[in-house]
Amino acid sequence: MQYEISAQNKLTDRFGNVTPKDFDLTQYRIDSGASVVVIADIGESHFERENISGVRLVFTRHKRVKIINKNAFDMGTVEIPISLKGKTGDQLRDLIATTYNLENGKVLEQKLDANSVFTVDYSNDVKLKKFAFPGLKEGSIIEYSYTLHTDIRINLRSWEFQGKYPCLWSEYTVTIPEWLTYIDLEQGMNPFFINTTDYNVSSGVKLATHHWVMKDVPAMQEEKYTTTINNYISKVEFQLQSITSSGISNDVIPGWPKIAAELMESKSFGANLSKTNHWLDGDLATITRDTHGNLEKAEKIYAYVRDNFECVKQQQTQIVNSLEDVFKNKAGSDGEINLLLCAMLNHEGIHSDPILLSTRSHGFVSEAYPKLDRYNKTICNVHIDSLYYFLDASRKYLSFNHLAEDCYNGQAMVINAEILFRFISLQML
Repeated sequence: MQYEISAQNKLTDRFGNVTPKDFDLTQYRIDSGASVVVIADIGESHFERENISGVRLVFTRHKRVKIINKNAFDMGTVEIPISLKGKTGDQLRDLIATTYNLENGKVLEQKLDANSVFTVDYSNDVKLKKFAFPGLKEGSIIEYSYTLHTDIRINLRSWEFQGKYPCLWSEYTVTIPEWLTYIDLEQGMNPFFINTTDYNVSSGVKLATHHWVMKDVPAMQEEKYTTTINNYISKVEFQLQSITSSGISNDVIPGWPKIAAELMESKSFGANLSKTNHWLDGDLATITRDTHGNLEKAEKIYAYVRDNFECVKQQQTQIVNSLEDVFKNKAGSDGEINLLLCAMLNHEGIHSDPILLSTRSHGFVSEAYPKLDRYNKTICNVHIDSLYYFLDASRKYLSFNHLAEDCYNGQAMVINAEILFRFISLQML
């Protein structure tokens, strides 16, 4: 079976072309302990005119997998995330799935019944289309293909060439019209077998077609001292930078300076950090009584918040409830508690700024991607006598200037009203 893709050989044209030879993978270098092998995982994204003014993003995926033993039966259940954002949300089209078994030298097919696909709520913005392959056995080959249409151009899908199982062929093709500019970020140590960009013209529009292929990709196994495998797997991601209309380029995602300025002005983040906040006067006078110097005062305030406030939700970077309500109720999310800590320190004249970071399980962040959803935690940065201290009062077991291990994940961002932002590196000593 040839897995190369061309304009004349579309994904759906090859679906179902399974022969008895495809069940024999002995010619490939595969980990003898593998319970499953991804034979081919092929994706393609392009843009189509929906009407005179509308544009839709079309993503197609075709995946074929060999189940070696029962330890991989979880691969027989597939979940397809469906975004609900935009005017129409993601529209799932042309879903087909088939199980192939080799019996007495013949390939037997068992197709997925459309009535066996059901919808599961995942979050406010995402649902899952879920199905299980029929007739799954040890030695089965399973194959599925689907298309997603969306009206949100920002959602150009990333592609993971590597995962928890070995993959013989992983391929992604993206065609972008000249009026859209994306930043792409490639990650991982595995070399590309193909990495090309071709330019052509269709219906008077210049197009750039990017083509990536990796072959014989090893499984990525999580090891003892790794953060999360998402930080290391080979993948490519995209960020929509600008849209050009009538010869004028317009930024879609603002840069970090604008994002930081808006954060500091927002009531959900920084607007109350430097205010007088007189509702704190009496309590802070009691908390800091008999302290000497800013360091001792900061330690007292930190200990008070850590020991007296209940963290009811982790990984929430901004404020849902007012800081005054958080203080009165002695409870809030980790972001609310740490932003309150910043406000209390600033109230006492101790310079404090919030820090946005991404925990290890959430993955690394990059300056090249000005997106707040890449950050999932807010902590407090205190500046006293030319020294900086990092505080997280949402976890009761942490002492002053100590963070949980999952916070030490490389780059983080200090948000400040004057300099707006600066990137720092959080590394465990």
